[in-house]
Amino acid sequence: MSAGYRGYIASRPVRGEMTPQHVQNLVVRDYATRNGLPFLLSATEYAMPGCFMMLDSAVASLDDIDGIIFFSLFMMPPDEAGRRRIYRRTLELGRSLHFALENLAFDSERDIDRLEDMFQVDRFARSTLRAVNFDSEVVCPICGGLPASETSVDFSGVTSDVKPWPHVSNLLVCGGCGLLHKRKTAEWFQDVDVIYRDYEAYHQGQGAEQSVRQEEASELSPRSALLVRFAKDELALPSSGRLLDVGCGNGALLRSFAGEFPGWELIGVDRSESGADAVGAIPGVERFVVGGPADAPGRYDLISLVHVLEHVPEPLAFLSEVAAKLTPEGAVLIDAPSFATNPFDLAVVDHVMHFSLATLRELTRRSGYALRAYSSSLIRKEHAALLTLADGLVSTDSRASRTPDGATDAVSLLQGLATWLPQRFADQEIGILGTGIAATWVCEQLSNGAAYFVDEDPHRFGKSYMATPVIAPTDVPDDLTVFVAQPPAIARRIAERLATEFPGPSWVPCPSLDELEL
Repeated sequence: MSAGYRGYIASRPVRGEMTPQHVQNLVVRDYATRNGLPFLLSATEYAMPGCFMMLDSAVASLDDIDGIIFFSLFMMPPDEAGRRRIYRRTLELGRSLHFALENLAFDSERDIDRLEDMFQVDRFARSTLRAVNFDSEVVCPICGGLPASETSVDFSGVTSDVKPWPHVSNLLVCGGCGLLHKRKTAEWFQDVDVIYRDYEAYHQGQGAEQSVRQEEASELSPRSALLVRFAKDELALPSSGRLLDVGCGNGALLRSFAGEFPGWELIGVDRSESGADAVGAIPGVERFVVGGPADAPGRYDLISLVHVLEHVPEPLAFLSEVAAKLTPEGAVLIDAPSFATNPFDLAVVDHVMHFSLATLRELTRRSGYALRAYSSSLIRKEHAALLTLADGLVSTDSRASRTPDGATDAVSLLQGLATWLPQRFADQEIGILGTGIAATWVCEQLSNGAAYFVDEDPHRFGKSYMATPVIAPTDVPDDLTVFVAQPPAIARRIAERLATEFPGPSWVPCPSLDELEL
């Protein structure tokens, strides 16, 4: 049974020109309104050369919809055979195609020649006219703006599942909305593909979720438990409902949620199927889905995105997919790193987005959501937020800071540490506090690595990480120097606490940018 028209937009140039996704959506929606066409949410094609996965999915769903509204005719496949396959399927099912930018419609055999003539004219024009130079690698994925600055990165990186990586993509600051993001080169996409192919969440603790602190004096708690409590307190969640955990990994969030809300139906979705068995064993989990939000069946009262948004090259399109899966009163739970409080996040190779509160708000607003609740203290070094669907159209006037607070200092600190660390600890046997991203990155900068990793998480005691023993603070030799691999302000507080509790070893906090002696 038909149900309306699906929009189709793309996060790549159309005939050499880049139109921001939110503008494409507005054009498609306006076309539908003017022509009396019932409009469904758009599918967005990501900026990968030659990729038409979302278009193929939309064409496959023509059995269930009235047709497709393209932002532009020139978002059709570049090869004539591919276009003709779409024409044939549309006519066989009695559906129609629409092209909002060109104000064209297709629903009969006689329209085929007319459309193909336009492709012939376009090919002739592009072969005789000077091509427009456009660098799609640097366009801001939130506002479509061009960078105000670009910083070449000359230090090595770490993957988000905490493995050393030889390089990091350049860092850009958008001149429009101030977003700090990475240059999306072909090499970056290749790196990400390799990283996700062999992804191992929490491998340092053999799958046990990392424990975190809200404040220096607080007890260690699983991140997921804190997030579930945040959603419970802010949303007054009922005893039953449906939760979709996007990027569920091995099920840490689902496991915590099942303990608090045993009456809920739980669905996990992830690009990798490696966590399927672990997720399937969690009470209340109905299904594990390989794919993205659009692949999960039905609608949900709560959708969780825990350490997901920073990985997404096209967040507006992604959040549009998420919105299509929400019930009208549903909410989205987000947890993402804060680069301003944790500069080491910039070294994470597959983190393409680095949010400040201002740019997180801008993304929220532009993607049609309202910020229901926010906390920067629930989990230190991270943004925790709850979003609900906004009423009405969203303004596109940017209100974000054009220069994100701390961006320059964050980049400079890592650049400086990459030089300072091997000089400061030359020929010295040291320990490193932590087994996470910062500790891994620090170890890679040292000429001699580390004698020990020191961790306060009991799940990691007695393990081996990077072929190095992991010990508890109680087991640190008195004559050992331990570098506290945390952002400077946090590292100072930790070093002071540990020096009081364990006065034998020398606890050296990560220096601030001003304290680096280069």
